[in-house]
Amino acid sequence: MRHYELITETNGNEDIISKVYANCQPFIQRIGGKDMLDERMIFRGMEKEHKPFLKKKVRLDNRNPMSSAQIKHERYNNFFEEMFGEPFRNSLFVTGDYGQASHYGNIYMVVPIGHFDWVWSPDINDLALDIPWPSVGGHINVPPSQDTVDTILGNANYTINSNLGGAIQSGNEIMIRCDEYYAIAETLSSIFQIGEPT
Repeated sequence: MRHYELITETNGNEDIISKVYANCQPFIQRIGGKDMLDERMIFRGMEKEHKPFLKKKVRLDNRNPMSSAQIKHERYNNFFEEMFGEPFRNSLFVTGDYGQASHYGNIYMVVPIGHFDWVWSPDINDLALDIPWPSVGGHINVPPSQDTVDTILGNANYTINSNLGGAIQSGNEIMIRCDEYYAIAETLSSIFQIGEPT
């Protein structure tokens, strides 16, 4: 197990619901209350995970990008730090689009624990894939300069901590900075339709 992962198993659906209601109130309030949990789900594909319920730490520094060159990752982070004060490419990546999440592995519903900040763009579906960089001299995907990154991302209408419902509905990538989150296997995602345990 990686040092930044904390995996917690549970003894039943009511236990999962209780943990989410107890520890995820900032997220629940941002999406419009607990009755919206089954309508405003955010998803993450996780290739190596198979357990029904996980509690995981978010790697907020020294993250190795999965789909981008390291130099692009660093320049994207430079942009987000300058714009929003945090390196949002070192984040938890989620989407309201089940299909998009499925490209990255087994589907989990994600619920941030405690305080969280998020950044998203209505114009960028997946930053790692949506911005093609030119090839030069036969070399594919030459890393762009910081100025080029700043210009292109600066025109992409990124916002911080705004319209989470719209971000989820858009199906675009949402970058979330939080310490930990719950991940609930898609087979259990309907448990929030049964309401709060008594």
